Amino acid sequence: AIVSVGGAYKGDEWSFYSTLVPSMAAFNLSYMKKIHPTTNLFIDYEGSLFQETKLSAGYEANLQQASVRGQITSDGDVIGTLERKMGPGVSFKLCGSLNHKTEVPIFGFGFFIGGP
Repeated sequence: AIVSVGGAYKGDEWSFYSTLVPSMAAFNLSYMKKIHPTTNLFIDYEGSLFQETKLSAGYEANLQQASVRGQITSDGDVIGTLERKMGPGVSFKLCGSLNHKTEVPIFGFGFFIGGP
């Protein structure tokens, strides 16, 4: 069994999260800042003694009928997601990613049914 320990510290317009997995010598640190009632910025750091560390930063904007997310990582990935709420429990998601080191683009879409 893998055991992890985590914690969160929150303010009115920011949140800090951390997770530690001692058996894998891995940890995760995340910080999110609300810059507008519908928009958040975040930064995330994943570290490990056995694997490559990763830093990512991005944004999330929740609009009335859709949400937009963008992210860039230390691996050279640029990621964008658009999710459109089509009705109660139904949404359409469009995603794209480009790794600038390998110049490999990935695109996808999906319909999600169920949930709130």
